[in-house]
Amino acid sequence: MTDLFPVRRALLSVSDKTGLIDLAKSLSQRGVELVSTGGSAKTLTVARGADAATCVENIDIGGPAMIRAAAKNHGFVTTIVDVEDYDALLKELAENDGQTRFAFRQRMAARAYSRTAAYDAAVSSWFASELNDPAPRRKSFAAVLYRWIKPPGRSDCGTASGQRIIL
Repeated sequence: MTDLFPVRRALLSVSDKTGLIDLAKSLSQRGVELVSTGGSAKTLTVARGADAATCVENIDIGGPAMIRAAAKNHGFVTTIVDVEDYDALLKELAENDGQTRFAFRQRMAARAYSRTAAYDAAVSSWFASELNDPAPRRKSFAAVLYRWIKPPGRSDCGTASGQRIIL
């Protein structure tokens, strides 16, 4: 397998539209074919006042499946799931003549799996609360790591600091 692989087509399907227009323009200028879905990913939330049946109907199945499929094929597919990675993608393309390195695709695939796991954790937590189950057999958590701290004199371990837990 080659380390570099060209980006020829981009599927743009995001719920957070921040920076999307600039990203799309930059990709288009590089000759990347743009494909987009018809709307934003639906969000599972009781806070909007939706009933349980509506929330279940709005659980996104296709989006996470596409993300997982793309990440699985990271040998030839670059998966970007966070707005924070748009600039890194554009830099990678600029530095490699419109291609992405395998190491970059691997790192983005790992982030994609983390993103879909966080989504699944949110759905699972919602179901447990809907069922008034304070102690489900399995409980999933998702967190955003703000920084990693290594204890003095210990290079073999570290602790996360400043995490936001999403339940």
